[in-house]
Amino acid sequence: MAEKSKIKKRFRSDKLFFLVLSVLIVVDLGLALRFFNNRLNSAKDQIITTGSRIQSVFQNELKLREHFIKVLSYASEFALEDKITLNEPIQEYLRLYSSENDYVLDLLPGYETSEMGTLTGTGNVPAENSSVFKEIYMAISLTPIFRALIEEDPETPWVYYTSYSGFIYIYPPVSPLDFFFSEELYSKDFVAGALPENNPERRIFWSPVYIDEAGKGLMTTLSAPVYAGDTFTGSVSIDLHVNKMNWLLNSYKTEFTTNHLVNSRGEDILDGYNPILSINPKEVQSESIYTVGRYWITIADLGTEDWYIMLQTDRSRVIFNSFMHILPAIIIMLLVSGTIILVYLIIRAYYLLRSSEVKFRTFVENANDIIYSLSVDGVFLYVSPNWKDIIGHDTDEVIGKSFELFVHPDDVQNCRNFLDTVISTGNRKAAVEYRVKYKDGSYKWHASTGSLMNDRFGTNISFLGIARDITQRKLHEEELERLVEQKEFLMKELTHRVKNNMMVVSSLVSMKNDTTDAVDLSDLVNQINAMRFIYEKLSQGESFSQINIHDYICDL
Repeated sequence: MAEKSKIKKRFRSDKLFFLVLSVLIVVDLGLALRFFNNRLNSAKDQIITTGSRIQSVFQNELKLREHFIKVLSYASEFALEDKITLNEPIQEYLRLYSSENDYVLDLLPGYETSEMGTLTGTGNVPAENSSVFKEIYMAISLTPIFRALIEEDPETPWVYYTSYSGFIYIYPPVSPLDFFFSEELYSKDFVAGALPENNPERRIFWSPVYIDEAGKGLMTTLSAPVYAGDTFTGSVSIDLHVNKMNWLLNSYKTEFTTNHLVNSRGEDILDGYNPILSINPKEVQSESIYTVGRYWITIADLGTEDWYIMLQTDRSRVIFNSFMHILPAIIIMLLVSGTIILVYLIIRAYYLLRSSEVKFRTFVENANDIIYSLSVDGVFLYVSPNWKDIIGHDTDEVIGKSFELFVHPDDVQNCRNFLDTVISTGNRKAAVEYRVKYKDGSYKWHASTGSLMNDRFGTNISFLGIARDITQRKLHEEELERLVEQKEFLMKELTHRVKNNMMVVSSLVSMKNDTTDAVDLSDLVNQINAMRFIYEKLSQGESFSQINIHDYICDL
């Protein structure tokens, strides 16, 4: 009952420990999951914040250019209405270029090459009082604004006025050999979009991305129509290079996120109008995140033309990265939990081992039998303390010595055979009996049983045995043998004398029966012979308590 109570108590303590540990693990996992969700939400907030920042940077740049284009548009119209005057005489610097159908404006006096733009046109050189000349005069008057804009943003490719009267004035200056006006420019979006039939509201507008004919690569153009009263004369334009747009687009970056400039059809404006978005940005709420396939999508409306900032984030990589951030905490939690379990199991095993050791030591010290351990060579490795009480030697006198020193010489070989058989077969064997030499020089009979002990690799390392004093049993066996021998001797003697006496009685009765006057005693003789026969059967039988009556009757 006490042992059952201890087992139940140990089970309850184990159950309580693992219950508390499970609660701690669940709490830790809950905290890890919360931290993981916080990381994801933080990543989403960062994506939205990045989109808002890019939107702000982009809008500031676009608005700055819109302000400039408005200034250019107003200045152009003012000049055409003679509200701005130019002191330089330009008529004499207009000349034919390479044929009678092309003309250019030479550098005006007092100007450096970099301080004026390049004016090229088709047709005859305009007369001084013509409307075309007045328009050229207006274009030249815009030079200070052109220069101010380029100084403000040196990355701006070109600022220019395209006249519907057959000329263009472009700044910074470019050699007529590299770029010259042609009427094909009228089909370009930055001019065609300003035509009254295409832009009756006279609004400013952005062109699609195109390849610059002056050799500066991909760009887009902000343009505004110019009117002289109600008459359309041309357009003023400011170019924006794709590299600048990419720089603006990537002015803020978020991990695992690609920034795009898209239109309402989901086409990447800066990448050849490749479709990359399956939803209409107009239908997406700003500062929100939508899951499209493996990506998170957030849209920021630039409020200009048909342009939207789109941030495309690889959701799986964000999730993996968030998990990797909490992975050390999970590993630490598992290591701590594993360490706690390991320490608990070690402590538990230690106390169980101590308890087993105490029980074993108590058993060994109080056992009537001797417990011992032999090496495979027959050398004592251990003997229980009761060796001294039984045989008389101190354990120090026995350990490290061969068993042959403590066994009768006539029994040594028998013990050696027993030990070799157990070691070679690995099986238990019936007890071996031998005589042990006690410290006082006397010999007493012992019997030993045991088994082979192996290490974890299966190698034989020792023989564990139990020895018991069987001297009293041996004495009882010898006494029993002696009594059996006496019984057999007495029985033989008794049988011999009874048989002789029976023979004498039988002979006397027979002699008496032969006389003439004697009574018939044949029945008596038969009865005596029957008694003698039964006695012989009993004396020759193996048991006096059980007989086979059938055999007796048949023999009689």
